[in-house]
This record gives sequence, C-alpha cells and structure tokens, in this order.
Amino acid sequence: MLPDAAKSRAVIVGSSRYRHLDPLPSVAANLEEIGNLLTDEVFWGLPEENCVRLLDPEHPSVVLDALADAAREASDALVFYYAGHGVLQPDAYDLYLALEDVGLERWWHAVRFDDIRRIMTDHPGPAAKVVLLDCCYAGMAMVPNMGAVNEIGDRVRIEGTYLMTAAAETAVALAPPTERLTAFTGAFVRAVRDGVPDGPDVLDFNTLYPRIRSALEAAGRPTPQQRASNGGGRIALVRNVRLDDRGRAGFADEISLSDDEQRSLHLPPVQLRALLAELNGRDSDAADRLLRAVGSTRTEQGVAAVVDEVTRAGAPAQARAVLAAAAQRRPASLVTLVEMLRETGQREQVAHLLAACAEQPADRVTTVAAQLLESDDTEALDVLLEAAVEARMDRPRPLIALLVALLTAGLHDRVGAVLAGLGARLPAGRTAEFADALRDAGQEQAAFSLYEAVPALVAARPVAVAARLAAAMHRAGRERQARDVVGLMAARHRLRRDRVNLLAALWTAQAPADPAELLEHLDDRDLLEATLQLYTLPHQAAVRRLMLTELGRRPPGSTVRTVIALHDAGLPMEARSLLEHAAARPPGDVIAVVAGFAATGNDSYARLVLERSLSVDVLGTLPADLRRYASAVLAQCPATRIVELAARLPAAAMIWALGTLPADVDPQVLREPAIAPALRGLPGPVVRELQGSLPIPATSLDAAFSGAYGEAAACVKSLLELAEPASRKQLHEALARRPAQDIACVLDVVPGLTPAIAATQLELMVLLETTGRHPEADRLSAALRTHLPLPDLCALAAMLGEAGLRPRANALLGLAPHAAVEPADLVVGELLPVSEPPRWNTAQVCSRAGLDPGTAVRHVVTGKRIGRSAVAVFTDTMLACRLRSGHLVTVPYRRFGAVTVLRDDRFTIRLQAGERIQSLGIRNAPLYGLLVGIQRAVAEFDTLCARLRPPGRNPAAGAPPEP
Repeated sequence: MLPDAAKSRAVIVGSSRYRHLDPLPSVAANLEEIGNLLTDEVFWGLPEENCVRLLDPEHPSVVLDALADAAREASDALVFYYAGHGVLQPDAYDLYLALEDVGLERWWHAVRFDDIRRIMTDHPGPAAKVVLLDCCYAGMAMVPNMGAVNEIGDRVRIEGTYLMTAAAETAVALAPPTERLTAFTGAFVRAVRDGVPDGPDVLDFNTLYPRIRSALEAAGRPTPQQRASNGGGRIALVRNVRLDDRGRAGFADEISLSDDEQRSLHLPPVQLRALLAELNGRDSDAADRLLRAVGSTRTEQGVAAVVDEVTRAGAPAQARAVLAAAAQRRPASLVTLVEMLRETGQREQVAHLLAACAEQPADRVTTVAAQLLESDDTEALDVLLEAAVEARMDRPRPLIALLVALLTAGLHDRVGAVLAGLGARLPAGRTAEFADALRDAGQEQAAFSLYEAVPALVAARPVAVAARLAAAMHRAGRERQARDVVGLMAARHRLRRDRVNLLAALWTAQAPADPAELLEHLDDRDLLEATLQLYTLPHQAAVRRLMLTELGRRPPGSTVRTVIALHDAGLPMEARSLLEHAAARPPGDVIAVVAGFAATGNDSYARLVLERSLSVDVLGTLPADLRRYASAVLAQCPATRIVELAARLPAAAMIWALGTLPADVDPQVLREPAIAPALRGLPGPVVRELQGSLPIPATSLDAAFSGAYGEAAACVKSLLELAEPASRKQLHEALARRPAQDIACVLDVVPGLTPAIAATQLELMVLLETTGRHPEADRLSAALRTHLPLPDLCALAAMLGEAGLRPRANALLGLAPHAAVEPADLVVGELLPVSEPPRWNTAQVCSRAGLDPGTAVRHVVTGKRIGRSAVAVFTDTMLACRLRSGHLVTVPYRRFGAVTVLRDDRFTIRLQAGERIQSLGIRNAPLYGLLVGIQRAVAEFDTLCARLRPPGRNPAAGAPPEP
C-alpha cells in the first residue's frame, strides 16, 4: 500500500554547478526525472505543492528550512533526495552535501549531513522516512584508513529511516559523460519505470534494491548501499507498472509457431512424442520450438504427462527442454508443476526443473523461493537454493546478488543455513568478501554471520576499518562478536603506539573498547607515554575513564608519577581528575599517594588528596610526618567537623586533630564524651569552662590508663574534674573495680578512693610493697587505718602476714615492724571489758590459770558466780580457764572461729569443737556473752580473711581447741 500522497512530502535537491569541484550537469536531469516520477499519477501521484525541487541552492539554510517544513507538515511519508558531490571532512569523518561554493577545503559552504539526520529523527510525524543520496564522495581518499566506500553506509545511516546511497568515489563514476542521468539515479528510475513482471502491486525498497544493485554491477558501476531499520525496506513509494496476467506461461506469445504447430501443442502425450520424433529427423528447430511451447503453455498436468512420456521413450534431452521452458512459468504455476511431477513419480525431473529455475536472475529465483515457502514446500525450496548457490559459487557478484535478494525477501532462516554452508566451504578471504558485500546491501546480520567465521581477518584489517566494523556489530546487538574482534585487535596491537592508535579508532567508532583498554602489559614508563598521547585525542572522557581504571590496578606510585606528568604536560585539570580518583582508594593507598607527592615536593597535590579523602580511616593511620598536610586541611574545616572526626580517631591522632582547633573554639562544641581523655591538652580557659559539666562514661578510664593520652594519673584527674556529679560517681566506682596497678597510679590524685577499693586492698598493698613504693604504701596504710573497721583492718594485716609481709602488716595495725601480734588477737582485745579487781593478785591468777608469771592479763573472771576455785583469764592471745575440777582449758583466740559456744537452761557454758563437747560448769551470763562475742568476731575475721585470700593460697591449719 502506498503512502497517502496528500499527507506526504518530498524535498528533492540537486547541485550541478561547482566553482572548486567538477561540475555535474546531469544532476539537473536527475531532479526533473525524480520529481516527475514521484508526482506522476501512474507511479505515486504526489501533489506538486508537496514536492519541493531545489536545483543549485545557494545556501545550506535553504535546504534545511525546506526539509524542516516538510518534516513538520508530513504525517505519512517524508522523502529527501540529493544529487551532487559529497565531501568527507578528514579529521571528523563528517559528511557534507556540497553546494556551489564548496571545495575539499571549503566544506563549511555545504549542508552538514548531521543536520539532515537531526531533522529526520526529531520529527516523529512521518510514518515512513526515506533518504536517497546520489553522491560521489570526493574526500574519501583524504580520510585516514577509510579506503573503500563500502563503509559510507555506516556514516549516513539514520535510525528509523530507510537510506539508499550511491558509492562513487569520482565524478566520472557518479555521472558518466555519455549518459543523461547519473548512474545511480538512472538505475533507480529504470527499475521503477520497467516495473517487475508478475511482481506485487507496489514496489518496496526490498524489491527495488536488488534490481538497482544488479543493474549497476552489470554496468561496472560502484555497488550502491542501503541501510534500513524498523522495517524500512518494506516502504513502497511507487506502483508496479509491469503487472502481467497472461496465464501460465507469461511469455508464450514470444514463441513463433505455425498454425500446424499451434494445433499440435495439445495433442495427447503419445501422439506428441511421435510428432517430436518425426520432427527431429527433418526439422530440429521446429521440434525445439514445440518443446519450449509445450513447457510454457500446456497445463501443469499436461507438462508433467509430456515429460513422463518422452522420458519413458528414452528422450531425456527433450524432457529437460520442456522443463527449461516450464521454468519460465509464473511462480504459482511452477509450484503446482512441482507437485504434479512428484505425484507422477518424477522426483528426478523436479530436480531438473528447479535446477533450470536456479539459473535464472536473482530476483526470479527469489520470487520462486518465496512462493515455495508460502506453499510450505521446504523440500523443493532447499533443492532450489542449493542449486542456485552452486550455480554461482565461482561468480561472487551473482552469488551476492542472490543472497541479498533472498534476504530482502525475508527468507532469513533459509539464508542462514546457506551462509553456514558457505562459511565452511569458502576460503577465508572469499568469506570476508561476501560478508562485505552483504553489508553494502544493508544485510548486516547476514554479513555478521559470515564475519563470525573469519574473526582474525576482520581484526587484521586497517585499525579504523575494523573498529567501525566492531561498532556496527555492537549496534546490531552482537556484543560478544564485537568484543571478540576487539580482543583479537588488541592482541595484534600490543605496542604502546599501536595500542594508542587502536584505542583512538575504537573510541571514534564508538565500539566496545574494553578488551583493548587493558594496559597491564605496559610498564609505568610506557603507560605515561600512552597517557600523554591519549590526552591529545578528542576523547577526554574515555581517556580519563581508562586511566582511572588502569591506575586503580597499579601501585600508588604509578598514580603519583602520572599526575605529575600530566601537570608538567600542561594538563592540570586531567591531573586533578586522577587525584579525585586517588582520594577514593583504600586508606593505605591514599597515604602512599600523599607520601609520594610529599617526597617530590608537590605539597599542593598532597593537601588536595587529603582534602578529598578526609576520613577517620585515613587520619587514623596517617604517619606523623604527613600530618602537616592534613593540619592545613583540618584548619579549614568547621570545629564541629574536627570534633566529629577526632571522636573516632585513635588516641595520638585524636590529640593531634584536636590540636588543630582554633584557640577561641566554642567550648560547647567539645561536649563529646569520646574526646574527654584528650581535652586536657587544650588551652586552659576552654577546659576550665567545661569542668563539672561533661557526661563522661566509665569506659573512658580504659583510655586514660592506656597511656596513649599521657600519664594515667593526670588523665584520670582531668576526667574527674570534667565529669558532671553523676558521672564522677560512676568514675569513682569504676576506679575501685580496676586492677591494683591502675589504682596505685591514681591514689595521690583521687584521695577519696581508699574506702571503695575493698576488692583490691590486699593486691594493691602487696604491689606497692613488692615494687619498693614504700611511701605510697605508708600513705595507703594510714588511709586504711582511718577508714576501715578493725576487723577488716586485721583481716588485711593477716593476709599481708601470710604473704610474708609482716612488717607491712604491723605497720598497717600501727605496731612495731617486728611485733609478734596475731591480728585475730587484736579483734578479741577490742571486746574485752575492763577487769574487776581480782580475788588474787596477778601472780596468783597466772598460777591458777597455768600461765607464766609474767603473762599480760587483759581480763579476769572469778568469784562465787563461777565457783570459788574456778578462774577465767583473758590474755592478749588466748583464754585460759581453771575449772573447779582442777581441769585446765586453753583456747587461742585465732582458733575461736572454729569453736561453738553453747549453754543449757541453767546457763552452764559448754564449748563444742568438732564432735566433742566439754562443759565448763560455769553459770555466768556475762562470761557467756563475752565468749559468744569472741566466737562471732573471730568467725567474721576468718570470713574476711577467706575473702581477701588469693585463690590457691592455703592458710596454716590449726587444730580445734580441746574443750
């Protein structure tokens, strides 16, 4: 179906006059012929007002304005045609459509094709877009690595548009002087005006292109190229004026027969065979005419019957003559004939018929193939295609024309199988040649299938050519194939200079360059040279990405050297871009980069890297000799940012970071508990304003005692001064739970700590004594005597005695260094009351109690209340009791914890040690109370000792008293 002519627009441009290039007088005739063809009702009937003709326009804006207006007005089809010189700008590969004032070095007077492309793509209104370019590309030889024009199709492709272009390199090739029209336009016009016999009602570009191509190649003209996307090849602009409906044969009237011969055409097969035998003997030409007429005019069934008859009669040559003529029948008739031959058992004759069809022109073979496919006769289709390919194996151009025609007709699956076979049968060079030809015809996917068989040949082409081919594969969705080609190219171009050229070509063509961007094989020197060369190319973003990736795989020193080289080469912005990347590397690499710049005297770059990488990880591991660079960076930061960073840094780095704060920093900014251990290094006024106000956690003590913040005692003192009351209390409690060595460090600065260190008193005292810190031990002893109850003090002294520190134990109790006093006895002495006047003097009491005469007596109980002859004597160390029975009982106080004091209803006192019980026979309540108090005090003393005694130390065992 043709586009609606009323809703379509065409802009036809031709430039025939040139001041600096060869004139093209035939272009004027081109414009007249193309315009007439589009506006002729026979072909399309585009209204004259919808067809703008511009012959020799003076300025590019005239062309662009006309095309923009047409694109805005069209809602069905938009056609742009240009005939004239095409100029390729060497450095940018841009195409320009030349006007009168254009020269090879005056391209700015031309219409830039990118502007044409932009107008075509920016207007979505037209449903069908067609661009026809009849150019000679005069600048082709000036384009490096461009070589042949078979790549021009890639330069002028427009997405969503059908494009057909000539590919002439010279004005003579474009416009032969003996012809009225240029070569390309002449072939196009003839293909339209001649039509396609037995073809479709309208001629789309899939139908026209093979005919135009064949005509130009047959005349020795350059092969035209086409590019189509989104079904652009199915766009039709003209009607088929050569529709033929003359029955089965389509050309039977071309055979001149006599009246008798005409009547004999429809004889029964047996009679016809007899007639042919007779004619062969006397008029072979007449027999040949009759055989051809039979093949072209009889019904399909009649042809099959005649072929069968002459074959049975031993005349296979006559059968083949009939089939050769039948091969010219209309496609639908041929399909029916194939079926008739099969049904009559003549399969061999089917092959002969299809072989005759295979010898016909490519468009005829394609039409028959399409009819067989529509009839679902794949068997015959495969035979036909195999025969057609085999007939053209030694003739590249006809074979390519056949493949293009088949692909254009939509027989992609069948052609795919054919291409697979060709790839296996053809030499590599011929395979690549066929692939190139298919690309010229716009059949990229088919071409890429063949290229896949010869990737090494593709990669061995000139760099720019292979790069553009890889880019085309990439655009066509063949990503893996494109990368394989690029990988082979990279393997061929490993040297620095070659790799730079390769990358430039890949980036220019927008090909996938990843495999070539791996530069691990280059040493640092070559990488530097490559970097400087690459930065001269117009691909700054790609170069920057490549450098960042490659340097990210190398040691930091490579980054330092590259940055300095870029700076020295006058590329400071590129150097800075690499610095940004270096700042994002792991902290160790960042520090190595900073050290590298410091070592080479590039202080500004060292500061810049730190500025971009300012983080806890970097600052925390930054060596002291590099901190001067970071200090300058921190000095520019807000105080809150410095405190935020410092709070997460190790001690030394924290102290340094806080040291960068200004002297007049707001104290409120410093209310971060984590930095409290380091605050004492700040100016005095700032610290004083914070005293007693910070919520300092007890965990800060770990930092204080680590030594990282200086002397532990001073650090703890600072924390206590800064802490708010609740926090100070928690700090005191935490200090009391710390190891003895920590407490020993802070005794002088935390005087109120002594009462709270019950758990570490012994360990602390032993530590001070054994390390020779006697003055501190004396101060601790005095403090303990002041704050501890006597039982606790005595228990602590007892443990010091067990540890072999008797002098320190005595000092703790306020005794002479070598006094032989048991701490348990001192506990009992506190309980003994002042003695009543005894009945006997001291000597008598000692005698009665079995004591030495000089024993110091602390308390005596006598009198009738315990019996006239009984006495209980309490000395400094023991109880001695003489009973009325004369029996003597003695109990050292230190063993009283193991004795149980009992009494019966008559208050008779009994002592139980283990399982043995002994009654004292004394009825005296005060004495009983005194004994119970002693027992309890000593038991409590024992418990305190057990609590203080280090694990694994066994106390000296004592036997329980004998009651």
